Amino acid sequence: MKVRHMFSSASLTHFFNKVKNQRKPNLVLHGLGLSSLGAALFLEILVLTGIAQHDYFVGSENNLAILALELFLTFFGMAYFAYMLSHLILWSSE
Repeated sequence: MKVRHMFSSASLTHFFNKVKNQRKPNLVLHGLGLSSLGAALFLEILVLTGIAQHDYFVGSENNLAILALELFLTFFGMAYFAYMLSHLILWSSE
């Protein structure tokens, strides 16, 4: 029976491949989540400045593809915010 050492080259290669494969989806998830939160904050500032200058805001979208993308990003941003908030609460309670 062959014994594998903890720091053998095969086990380190397996470990780094496993970490590398898990890191890419996390980067995509966090990149998209932080981008949608940043865009939501930017758009909220635009809306509030429009309301402050004109006392009202009118927004309409006629393209259904753009509307569907905006709705998807809105719900994804809310879910990502809840996900990050839950991790923050769990991290602070440790």
